[in-house]
Amino acid sequence: MEQNKLLTSIGLCRRAGKLLIGSDNTEYSVRRAKSKLVIVAADVSENTREKYERLSEEAETPIFFTELKMSELASAVGQSGILGVVSTEDGGFAKMLIAKLSTNSNKGGNK
Repeated sequence: MEQNKLLTSIGLCRRAGKLLIGSDNTEYSVRRAKSKLVIVAADVSENTREKYERLSEEAETPIFFTELKMSELASAVGQSGILGVVSTEDGGFAKMLIAKLSTNSNKGGNK
């Protein structure tokens, strides 16, 4: 149930145009210290996990490693296939998503 609320909230952020989708967009945002939140799917590679953990720590950006699969994350944003990483630069959406992630006990790290 909580996972559905999280997926719905991610989809809302996407429809509002406030979600950065994919590795390149997220990395660019984090490196510029613009990202307010990074969300990583559970089944990304260990290299991807470590990369975003390091980048988020350097930029002091909150990061959550979810239980969502890459296919579920892709579906939530209206894409087919897989999607490992998303982020937002919007503070309001970041707060909403952090609340959902914290409630869902998917917090993997909050740097």
